[in-house]
Amino acid sequence: TKSFSRIPMVVQAEYCCGDSLVCGRGLEVMMPHVKIRKVRRLFDLQCDLVEIYAKASIRGLRIDLDYHSKLKERFTSECDVLGARFVADYGISAASPQQVTKFVFDELTTDVPVDRGSGDDTLKTILDSLGERDSLSNDETRLRKFIEDVREFRAVSKLLSTYIIGLEKHIVNGRVYPIANIGGARSGRMSYESPNIQNQPIRSEVGRLIRGIFVPDSGCLLECDASKAEMVTAAWLSGDERFIQYLTEYDIYMKVGEDVMRGPVTKRQRDLLWKPVVLANLYLAGSKRLQQAVNIGAEKPEDRITLKQAENLQSSLKRLFPDFDRWKQAQIREIEKNGCVINPFGRLRRGDVRYLFNTLIQSTCSDLIQFAIRNFCKEYGREIVPCDFAFNQHDAIYVDTAPDLIDDVVHAVKCSYSEEALPRGLTFMRLESKPYYERWGQ
Repeated sequence: TKSFSRIPMVVQAEYCCGDSLVCGRGLEVMMPHVKIRKVRRLFDLQCDLVEIYAKASIRGLRIDLDYHSKLKERFTSECDVLGARFVADYGISAASPQQVTKFVFDELTTDVPVDRGSGDDTLKTILDSLGERDSLSNDETRLRKFIEDVREFRAVSKLLSTYIIGLEKHIVNGRVYPIANIGGARSGRMSYESPNIQNQPIRSEVGRLIRGIFVPDSGCLLECDASKAEMVTAAWLSGDERFIQYLTEYDIYMKVGEDVMRGPVTKRQRDLLWKPVVLANLYLAGSKRLQQAVNIGAEKPEDRITLKQAENLQSSLKRLFPDFDRWKQAQIREIEKNGCVINPFGRLRRGDVRYLFNTLIQSTCSDLIQFAIRNFCKEYGREIVPCDFAFNQHDAIYVDTAPDLIDDVVHAVKCSYSEEALPRGLTFMRLESKPYYERWGQ
């Protein structure tokens, strides 16, 4: 089998022309269905995005090769140290799934009802179960320490293999050229490949270091993040005025905690308890799942909650946001009746109830962000300010621009999210901007 680059140019040209011909004929077949389902606006959006992401892919992203080499050396060394320490402590290799499985189920043993294996889901289930217990035996304490050590080694090993070594095969002349899959995820969100720029770690110090591999061409990589975008979308869809007010005027996690507790809430309580409570209410998570989410992050026994407490917390959220709860129940009934969900822009998905309800929120949010990207690139961005759309990650747009143009670019992005620019008049999406002058994440 030959790679495409090794095929004669004449054959490549014929193949590409055939591709274009098929697309053109497919368009003739599709257009009547586009009109029947009234999704012309969504169709036009997707066509515009093809051009926008193709231009971004052709430009590519610059890589700091020296920085990349130093990170590779550092994490290789760290992985070697963790591996050697693991062998010294347990006499087996953390990189061997077979040895880890045998150690967990045959030597340490566990009474947690899970299938035999050493996958991350299995190990996490065991850890969650141990975290819910009031006290642990010596054997259970050793089991927990063993699993934590395995997961620490795997985390560093994945960072090295996926984000550092895995990036090497995509570097050409000091740049990478990510390919965008528009609507690549089932929810309607887009994805990237070769490399997967969406999958870069973002929530840790290590992630910040790894993102530093990517550097701007014009002096600044500007991040414009739509804050709590999916939650804002859910509030907008439901029309719950209190939900909207809490998102626009307060820290919603802190405010919900204060209202339910009828008193002040610490930042620690906000992060460990009230954030999981609000998110569980948003994404149809049951009481058992909420209990696990809170208890896995609990550092002290008094931070853990019982199943009954989880049920009471979820009931409190229903009383606090009654319009959102009524809207949610109405959507669930429609999904159960039709076996599918259609978002406000006509995007249709099929599946189980929980997946489809979450998809309704996620796909609507994704479409709104894609409309904003189209608005920025076609109307408010490059036509007014000399800058380049680089890529988007989750709910953030990244723009490569000169440092002295940051304010102008931020204004252009805000215009792209304005009530006049977005369909159906979403008026309260909040943007948080952050410039990275030398490298992404730093």
